[in-house]
Amino acid sequence: MFLLTPVALLADPDGWIPARWTGGPLEVARGGSGAMAGWYDAATLDLLEGSPINCLLVTWSAGAADAIEAQQRRLVQAYVAAARRRGIVVLGLVYPGADPAKFVRDAATSGLNGLVLEGEFASGFEGAVRRAMAAVDRRRWRLRLRSIRDRWARARRR
Repeated sequence: MFLLTPVALLADPDGWIPARWTGGPLEVARGGSGAMAGWYDAATLDLLEGSPINCLLVTWSAGAADAIEAQQRRLVQAYVAAARRRGIVVLGLVYPGADPAKFVRDAATSGLNGLVLEGEFASGFEGAVRRAMAAVDRRRWRLRLRSIRDRWARARRR
């Protein structure tokens, strides 16, 4: 499921060439390598120089402890600003266990172009996300449901 901000609606998602760019303290808390903690240093964007990649999927929320989630969001917000200065679209990955009221509220002011829900979510989760989006500000957010599998399939064919 994609959740796109109005800024993202100006760009053509069919032209996005995505890369999974997971990192930060939230990925470490999810069992990733300790090396992932510093991945959202703006210098890592230099790795994309000369590549066709123009869309990053970054770790946004997974329902970890509040302090870890807050630290992750601060890092990602700064990283998003650096990526967008380079013309890179940034989507936040949301995993099962995340709290829609929290991740939607923070995403609305983060600079993210949108959110991607990844994994198996509990029944009613989509409705909770819609309610959270409506509570934030209907004018800032517009919900667009797309199959992530279709997008990835198109990206892999390129």
